[in-house]
Amino acid sequence: MNALIRIAKDMLKRYESARVFQCDIGLIRRLAGINDTSNKDLKKALRNLKRNEIEYNVLNKDEKNWGIFSFLAEANIREQ
Repeated sequence: MNALIRIAKDMLKRYESARVFQCDIGLIRRLAGINDTSNKDLKKALRNLKRNEIEYNVLNKDEKNWGIFSFLAEANIREQ
């Protein structure tokens, strides 16, 4: 998760309106500490991130706002 956040943060500095992020798969593996070049471990980690739910509860002055979302909407690995 931290590797993806770092990549997105760096991209948002350059492109504030970006909503889709992409980078070299080797960078993700290095930042995540994954040494497996078959991408098996990376795919497993991405599946787990897709399943993770993030729940929030914002308290405003006059109302309470609850919501839930998944950290990762989609992942796509293009292997050559």
